Amino acid sequence: MKAIAYFAAALLAVAAWGADPSIGTWKLNLDKSKYSPGPPPKSSTVTFSQDGEFIVSKTESVNAKGEQSGASSRWKKDGQDYAIIGSTIVDTLAAKRIDDHTTDFTYKKAGKVVSSVRIVVSKDGKTSTRTSKGTNTEGKKYSLRAVYDKQ
Repeated sequence: MKAIAYFAAALLAVAAWGADPSIGTWKLNLDKSKYSPGPPPKSSTVTFSQDGEFIVSKTESVNAKGEQSGASSRWKKDGQDYAIIGSTIVDTLAAKRIDDHTTDFTYKKAGKVVSSVRIVVSKDGKTSTRTSKGTNTEGKKYSLRAVYDKQ
């Protein structure tokens, strides 16, 4: 009976908010992206999937030096901190839904905010633009505009 109630609650949540256009696999389009300072990564793929009321994110990247990295997290768009597994740069994220196509993220390392990110999915659902400002691992300020194409 609990499973049925949980499933019904999840369906109501999806119906209330509508289908999340960020769900799917996204690949970085370097030609449309800008990193300051550079260099940009060689590649990045982000996958968002739904798990009941949670979103599960998995990131796989290759940096400018050719080093591979990955991270994953399970979170809600409720502004609360959730753990990130596998990242050496950040250890939590907090996501807040702005509207059907926009989500703001705050990333922290050891409780200190290191970056703010806004992800906007286009109305046609084919591109996602990530605008970010923060401090990199060397303590220097950065900004980026990363455009991802839905696969």
